[in-house]
Amino acid sequence: SWLCSSRPYRGRVGGQRDVSHKSDEYAFHPPADAPPARLVMLVTWSLFMGYAALVTLQHRLKDEYDMIPHPQSSTAFTYASQVNYIGNLIFRLAHNFVFACLTPRGRVHLSLGAMVLAASILGGAICIGRSPWIGWVTLAYFIGGVSVGTFESNLLTCLTPLGHATKKWAILGMPLGFTTISVFGFLLLLAGAPLVSLYTLVAAGCITSMVVFARCVPRGDDGGDNGDGGGGTR
Repeated sequence: SWLCSSRPYRGRVGGQRDVSHKSDEYAFHPPADAPPARLVMLVTWSLFMGYAALVTLQHRLKDEYDMIPHPQSSTAFTYASQVNYIGNLIFRLAHNFVFACLTPRGRVHLSLGAMVLAASILGGAICIGRSPWIGWVTLAYFIGGVSVGTFESNLLTCLTPLGHATKKWAILGMPLGFTTISVFGFLLLLAGAPLVSLYTLVAAGCITSMVVFARCVPRGDDGGDNGDGGGGTR
């Protein structure tokens, strides 16, 4: 289809080496004019919706938290929400070691799953469950930081064998995802939508993206299941 058009190429393509002996049936070297896997845009779109939800919805989440009986102090909430940046920084460097058993493609799935978990904790424990325990906020924001810090370099490793056109579609999804929450999400809140609806949107988007990434984005030999787990991020 137009959205999911990249196909595995086997054998010798454009004078490159024969990769047909590899166990991963999707390993390939596409020619320069290979059609892009446009649906990869949804993957970055969803993850960056989650990133925007962590960053731009902090004040709204604090307002929601303050309405819970016996909340922790504002200072405690501020410190709890800042661990997002700590997790992000640590795992931009440490994902190669902590997740050494996973391939870059596996780490992308882990990143999306982690963002689902972070959004589910904030939406479920705070917005719906009305829990005053500040540890939920700390845990959710740290997991969100792990997700963002692990995501970008591993996704690019997976997309490098697919060509520049696929990368362009992936990059396009980043500002679209952030804008979806920071602009349209706030419009929904102004219109009376509950805060939990945005966290639900993030979780649903990332779950959908896991399916899209698995089924519609071909595996290159640098990002498949038979690499060394580090790919081009080492």
